[in-house]
Amino acid sequence: MSGARASRVRGIVFDLDGTLVDTMPVVVRGIAHAIAPFVDPPSPAEIYRRVAGPADRCLAELLGGDRHVAEAVERLFAYAREHGREIEVYPGAAELLAELQAANRPVALWTGRDRTSAMRILEEANLRGHFDAVVCGDDLPTHKPDPEGFRHLATALEVPATELLMVGDAEVDVIGAARAGAQAILIHQEREISAAVRALRPDLVDTPAAAFRRIREWLA
Repeated sequence: MSGARASRVRGIVFDLDGTLVDTMPVVVRGIAHAIAPFVDPPSPAEIYRRVAGPADRCLAELLGGDRHVAEAVERLFAYAREHGREIEVYPGAAELLAELQAANRPVALWTGRDRTSAMRILEEANLRGHFDAVVCGDDLPTHKPDPEGFRHLATALEVPATELLMVGDAEVDVIGAARAGAQAILIHQEREISAAVRALRPDLVDTPAAAFRRIREWLA
């Protein structure tokens, strides 16, 4: 992140899954488990690529329609409850959030995950108290990459959207931030990035740890 770009940033908006907590292995296995009785699950990489928004919407897309969605949601949530302890906070995430809080930097969370499970993860990870505002996947009628959620957070933080930095691991995070006029850090985990997202010029890093270092460079 260049000094010129960083100087415009007053607050941070984080994604949750794959950014602050390592939930994706559990999520991918849970989705495969949820839909297995009804369709042949795609590859883990394909499930990862298509994970976005509330569980019912994501599962409906993978199932090819609304039939069996209710049963699949129940199977997914049951799997999540059984395997929730396998979710880990990325090293350095809690420390960074504490530093931002100590520096009086506005911090928000914008996740496609439903509020119930998002709050449960934050509570179990001892991260909930670090956020000034939170928008979850079932809080608004729109979902990433629609920028409504990002703009809602900007209003709650009393910071212009153009002065917020989005940090996430999905292309929808970058697109949603860009549509609100904000810059973004994209954690790509060595996944291929579309030309359309590259054209938005996010700061590209390969791991959450690299994203945390990039933010600390700005704080310094």
